[in-house]
Amino acid sequence: METPAAEPRPGLAGAWDRLVGPGTTPSEFWLTLSVALAGGLAVPLYGHNRDLGWTTPQIVVATVLALDLFGGVVANATTAARRWHYRPGRTVRHHLAFIAVHGLHLFVVAWLFYGLDWAYFAAYFGYLLGAAWLVLNLPWGLRRPVAMALTAGAILLNAYGLTPVPGLQWVVPLLFLKLVVGYLG
Repeated sequence: METPAAEPRPGLAGAWDRLVGPGTTPSEFWLTLSVALAGGLAVPLYGHNRDLGWTTPQIVVATVLALDLFGGVVANATTAARRWHYRPGRTVRHHLAFIAVHGLHLFVVAWLFYGLDWAYFAAYFGYLLGAAWLVLNLPWGLRRPVAMALTAGAILLNAYGLTPVPGLQWVVPLLFLKLVVGYLG
């Protein structure tokens, strides 16, 4: 990348830096936080208004997923995040591990909202890992366009392949925008 990543600050600010990248501008900070909070508020309100029958744990999980995914789409699009995620010493293995940890999102949806539907989990997690591996093994100039194409494929699968969970139709598109396009692309 063009400039090395700054080091995270100490304390709570450093925890934020490790999530979104040190050197985030105030505008990026407020945009990321605003979008995360908007998603985190919209999802439980939508679920309540649509009477989806979610339990309290499901509402909490959906809210946490929304905070992470809505905010992560914006955060991973920033220059600070790009510098941080691609700082010296980061390898394909680091990036694949970061992506794999986010498979927990898919597992939790399959478990709590889909009755532990292994097909849902396996299809999207496999697609996510395959997309990540492919993008990471491309020349830098092809990563973003291929990431966009693979994300479009995930959106089509979500719309016409596996039936998304009512009220959580946004999970797969945002997960791929956050990780494949924003983080890797």
